[in-house]
Amino acid sequence: MSRDKLERALVPFFGTVFPKEAQKEALKNLKKGGKLYLLHITDEAPTKSVRYMTGELGKESELIKNFQEARKELQERTAKKYAEKLKWMQPRKEFQ
Repeated sequence: MSRDKLERALVPFFGTVFPKEAQKEALKNLKKGGKLYLLHITDEAPTKSVRYMTGELGKESELIKNFQEARKELQERTAKKYAEKLKWMQPRKEFQ
């Protein structure tokens, strides 16, 4: 790879497993003012497991809807916390 700094970098992550090495590399290789994009990958497997264990197979099941909503909220909170953490890791202009 060229030694030129990147204007944009994409760091995917799954659930609550944060890609610390990928994050470090992305931040190290970004140009000043470059943009770091986070891609939070979600998984439907937990919903399928709940359907299997409870016998709730319909899309209109309140149990499944509640489970999916709770899982989505948890994943969104986790992703926001991660994004906020990364904001504070960025070098501040006044220190450069």
